[in-house]
Amino acid sequence: MTSDLKTALEKSILDDLLMVALALVDVFLLFFEVLSAHTPEQTYALQVADTVIACIFLIEFFVRFFLAENKVLFFRKYWWELLASIPIMTLYFKPCAGSGLFDSFA
Repeated sequence: MTSDLKTALEKSILDDLLMVALALVDVFLLFFEVLSAHTPEQTYALQVADTVIACIFLIEFFVRFFLAENKVLFFRKYWWELLASIPIMTLYFKPCAGSGLFDSFA
């Protein structure tokens, strides 16, 4: 294995681990948002954190998209990753939290 290939592979693994860690943090924040009572300030902080993580996912997706040699093939293969760039708490789970849907978990 050449040094350049090894460095690229290590960077790719590190990038993937960072994205997985951010996804896990986002899932934890989602559960915290839905399953616990908190102040308006905490709700705002959770929404900001979710939006920042979503923006990181969006930036990462578009960087890889613009670096891809075959953009159509890249988009066909990774289109679902755009879903990670949607701030989950503010668009879907916030209305559900007030509906009583998750009351049995609290």
